[in-house]
Amino acid sequence: MASTRCGAILLAGTWLGIVGCGGGGDASGTPPVVVQAPRGLTYSSLTPTYSVGRAIPPNSPTSGGGAVAAYAVTPALPAGLTLDSTSGIIGGTPTAISAEARYEVTASNITGSTTAPLMIAVRTAGNWSLTGSMIVARSGHSATLLPGGKVLVASGFGATAELYDPAVGTWTATGSLGMARTYHTATLLPNGKVLVAGGEVGGLNSALAEIYDPATGNWTAAASMGTARSRHSATLLASGRVLVTGGFGVTTTNATAEVFDPGTGTWTPTASMGTARSGHSATLLASGKVLVMGGKDEFGAATYFSSAEVYDPTTGSWSATGGLAAARAFQMATLLPNGRVLVAGGINTGGSIASAEIYDPSTGTFTATSSMGQARWGTATLLPGGKVLAASGSGIHFASLTAELYDPATGTWATTVDLKTFRDYPPLATLLQDGRVLVTGEVAATELFSIP
Repeated sequence: MASTRCGAILLAGTWLGIVGCGGGGDASGTPPVVVQAPRGLTYSSLTPTYSVGRAIPPNSPTSGGGAVAAYAVTPALPAGLTLDSTSGIIGGTPTAISAEARYEVTASNITGSTTAPLMIAVRTAGNWSLTGSMIVARSGHSATLLPGGKVLVASGFGATAELYDPAVGTWTATGSLGMARTYHTATLLPNGKVLVAGGEVGGLNSALAEIYDPATGNWTAAASMGTARSRHSATLLASGRVLVTGGFGVTTTNATAEVFDPGTGTWTPTASMGTARSGHSATLLASGKVLVMGGKDEFGAATYFSSAEVYDPTTGSWSATGGLAAARAFQMATLLPNGRVLVAGGINTGGSIASAEIYDPSTGTFTATSSMGQARWGTATLLPGGKVLAASGSGIHFASLTAELYDPATGTWATTVDLKTFRDYPPLATLLQDGRVLVTGEVAATELFSIP
């Protein structure tokens, strides 16, 4: 009768494992079974970032040494994700946002174990994808959604213009402007044409204006503004006229404002703002009034402003309203579905800022809301679902690929997927008719954001 033995095997002083019991080393000469410990555990993705509500691709392990008997993970994976204790595959559909954190997976058998660290983050659902590149890389340009669904991008260190067609994802040239300009404004008029006004022309701030006709693809000269300006604001009023305010002038920052009438093609002065400002924001409120806030005086000490004022088109006058908690210029201002205005980011004497505030027209006051995860002056776009996408732009010391979503219902920001392309100077974001967001600027590459 064969003997049954259990024991350990050493080879040249190296531990190989446990000798299997039941027939090992018996009289028949059957070789003993050696169980090695697993080693070198790794995963197909060690630093994955997932999106809420989107099933993840299987994250599979590999290891050397002995066969793995079981897998375990500490701490527990983000909600909705699971680790198969037999195969070690991580799968599932994330159900909640989770900041990037370290998770340690252990693969073990009767002899020993090996571990692999994973850094896992779960962000708000969203996706960036590259689309066709512009014919010319441009910055300081304008981007305007046309009634037919195409996007007109004009000038920006050159007089050329081009059209993006979302249906095919390509750019085509259209008529060039009469002159190259940067930091101008572009406003879609009720008749479907586009008014471009001011900006830097030949290194000087300009009062010149032009109009683009999508039907012909041509530009024609329009009446000049009464004041030269760049980095100003232009707001389409409920009447169809265009209010232009502030901006850098020739030797001073402007407090002046004027109104363009598409019916007559003329500019008319209106009351000046209480504060001369440039790099400010102007938001058309549900009441038809215009909220102007922040900005800076570029000349002299380069003062940043926290003040705000409201323009009433029916009287052509300005009135002071509550001020921002933080002085800022080049901030992102977005009219929310509830009629309030989200103000986020921008720059001041300390650089880019992350704080955000909400303006309530019914009380004329600003209140703090949660800050963005990344200080930036970039773009903000109201999405069809009511959330606000803040994307790219310059951080405190660097260009940022990050993007985040603000939820007015909770007053919080959530990180979403990063952009594909670095854009140092803040790009432009255009909401397309199908709900996607087109980002352009700094480089020729352009990209689209969508929520599945």
